[in-house]
Amino acid sequence: MSKLSQAEAGYIPAALVPPEGTSCGACYKMILPAACIEVEGHIDASQTCIVFQLGTPMPHSPYQHAPAKRMTQAEAGYGPGHTRCGNCEYFHGPDACERVQGYHLRSQYDSTHNENHIEPGGCCNLHEFRAGGGA
Repeated sequence: MSKLSQAEAGYIPAALVPPEGTSCGACYKMILPAACIEVEGHIDASQTCIVFQLGTPMPHSPYQHAPAKRMTQAEAGYGPGHTRCGNCEYFHGPDACERVQGYHLRSQYDSTHNENHIEPGGCCNLHEFRAGGGA
């Protein structure tokens, strides 16, 4: 099986993922207490999905009326939160992901390849919790 590029996998670098991993409660698209601007249905702050964007949830909807189309929870990959590479079945250390391309930096001072560096605190849409290591 060939690996996907980071763009194809929806990889999010660690700088844009909270230390505990992604969750709706840490996403600016969440509308408190239990809605989302992009995903329909009841939204639990402890869950996550593929449209996660780090930020502060909104206290109310920015729309006067509901958007014309929102994704279903299935389309958005809505499910258990606190996902990050470090607790994924396919991640085996920096840049050692079975499913997403990445490579090691030559040294801690070499930042020329950061855009392709797979970090333990990063996350992507292919995440699966490591056996016995759920959220």
